[in-house]
Amino acid sequence: MAGQSTDNERRMVNWSPISALKEAIKAVPAMKYAVAVLGLVAVVAIAATWRVNFKVAVFGAVIILILMVSVLVFARLTALGAGIFLVPAKIFLYTFVILTAGTGVLLLTAAAFKWPPALHELIFGPAPVTPASPSQREWEVRPINLESEDGQTSTISYVWTDIAAIGSEVWLCGAIEWGGGLGQYLGRGILLYSVNGGTLWKEIKRDRFLAGSGTLAVWRETWDNVGPISSMAIYRRMVQNGVFHREGWVATVTGIYSTDDAANGEWKRRTPPPDTTDYAQYSDFANIEAFREIYAVGWQGIAHGTNWGEHWEVQKRTQSYPINGIAVFWGGGDQRNVWAVGRAGLDSLGKTGSDSYGAIYHQDGQTGNWEPVHLPMVKFKPAQALSAVCQIDDETVFVVGQGGLIIKGTKEATDWKWALEDSGTSADLNSLTYDGEKKTLWIVGSRGVILRRDNLGKTWALSHSDTKQNLRRIRLMGNQRWIVGDQIVLRSK
Repeated sequence: MAGQSTDNERRMVNWSPISALKEAIKAVPAMKYAVAVLGLVAVVAIAATWRVNFKVAVFGAVIILILMVSVLVFARLTALGAGIFLVPAKIFLYTFVILTAGTGVLLLTAAAFKWPPALHELIFGPAPVTPASPSQREWEVRPINLESEDGQTSTISYVWTDIAAIGSEVWLCGAIEWGGGLGQYLGRGILLYSVNGGTLWKEIKRDRFLAGSGTLAVWRETWDNVGPISSMAIYRRMVQNGVFHREGWVATVTGIYSTDDAANGEWKRRTPPPDTTDYAQYSDFANIEAFREIYAVGWQGIAHGTNWGEHWEVQKRTQSYPINGIAVFWGGGDQRNVWAVGRAGLDSLGKTGSDSYGAIYHQDGQTGNWEPVHLPMVKFKPAQALSAVCQIDDETVFVVGQGGLIIKGTKEATDWKWALEDSGTSADLNSLTYDGEKKTLWIVGSRGVILRRDNLGKTWALSHSDTKQNLRRIRLMGNQRWIVGDQIVLRSK
């Protein structure tokens, strides 16, 4: 008993956490697996405490595990006979050396040359957007001061969707409230007009729109006015020598409307009535030869009007998912590229309708058929839609979408090649436009994001707007740029 007591006392004197752990594993061999789990937990705790990037921690842990397995295999091979395992050992050795060398090369090129891009982004994160300094801020918030019929002035704030101008005359459209949904009220639109560059506004009354009232044939939503206005264009049309009309066109939830006098005239619906057809729920349009032809898109799909809106056909019908944007690049005759963007309807994830992810559609100039563009390089997130498209020259197209998505199309011979652009933001990108004179691309989106690219370079710069509002559209009008969005209007200084 005395000897046993002495041994126990000696163990207590020499006790340490490591020796206790060894004794525990000796007594219970399965304890080593618990130690492995605790080791992984410790790695996570260390990464969190020292604020190590978890991508780096995971990447490093994977490499360590590979090396540990390799060491184990080498150790086992050395204990085996030379005859049987000689050839497999050599194969494994050479493979391991090649993989190790290849990994080193890829890590070097990712760090030095940012290639491959996916590995560079995994290790170092996405490329930051170059911020503009306060002295470079080029936007000012424009209050919307509305003059009533009795001369009283008040500042109003709604969802603004588009803006257009001819000289000092400016038009602004949007929605007082935006409704919708099966059997619900569509909401009310608003259209303003200014003669002094947007300093003071007057409302173009909704009863100027010959919209009527009723229930949409497809979606069963009700309306009693023009409804929210999504897009607008004002065109200065010469009707005789020296006489011009300010012709106006708008895309709304109840149809496409136009007028010969955008300041004082009546607005007539050009599309078929929405209570007996599916010509409704429009979000954007584009035209050829001053609206001799019109392409209009929305929840209906893609509609095509001819003879200044006298005749219409639905070229691609959707109804269960929206087409959000459209652009036309026309070189005369059949030399046209017409692009539309929105959702796929049925995607590779098996999602349908408005749950499907984005798609680009292109119209064949000869047949008029709409075909989806193959985009193998884009790994869409679930339900990630595309919002707008712009073709800037014969060989270049840009598309923007949710989650900071920018896709560039380049024409090579007769085919279009597509590539992802690094926007440096995760904001939803809603609209883009191109300043051909200055060769500058502009993009706006949610969270007040404004991006620009000068001289068609490779880097997107962030233009500060001092707002976090959702920006819906950017327009170039003369030597000024205007941006409209939710409760905000911006103008370049």
